[in-house]
Amino acid sequence: MSDNIEAKNASLPAPGRRWKRNIFFGVAIFLCGMLAGAGAMIHVHRLHPLRPSFSSIDKGRAFARLKRVLELDEEQARKMQAITTKGLGDLKDLRRVVRPQAEAIIERVRVGVEKELNEQQKDKWNKQFKLIRERWFPANIEQGIVGATTKGDKQ
Repeated sequence: MSDNIEAKNASLPAPGRRWKRNIFFGVAIFLCGMLAGAGAMIHVHRLHPLRPSFSSIDKGRAFARLKRVLELDEEQARKMQAITTKGLGDLKDLRRVVRPQAEAIIERVRVGVEKELNEQQKDKWNKQFKLIRERWFPANIEQGIVGATTKGDKQ
């Protein structure tokens, strides 16, 4: 029976050596996880790049922050709010006037480039053009500033 116990003890690793192996494999697994996670993030970012959101600029929060950062008194804050509200409204009116002209130019560019491409290139061009257009000329710009008023609107 003692021969059997000695045979079992002979196959076990020496005490104290295992912790190095455990640390090595732990670090290796951690690094593999980091690489896999980074690769997945890069892949997702390439498919769905971050785009600025023009749909939720909250004028009230922006004014509150400016008032705090610039340390404005009440009269200064009121005057600043009136000036910027009028400016934002004028900018919105200008966008409404210019948008059809900009749309026509953008469409002219898209069609002009498309004429020079073969069918496979046209498909790629239209997909890429759609992404670029959504990013730099969003459709929802009219609702872009929460709380911005135009001349005829009420606050």
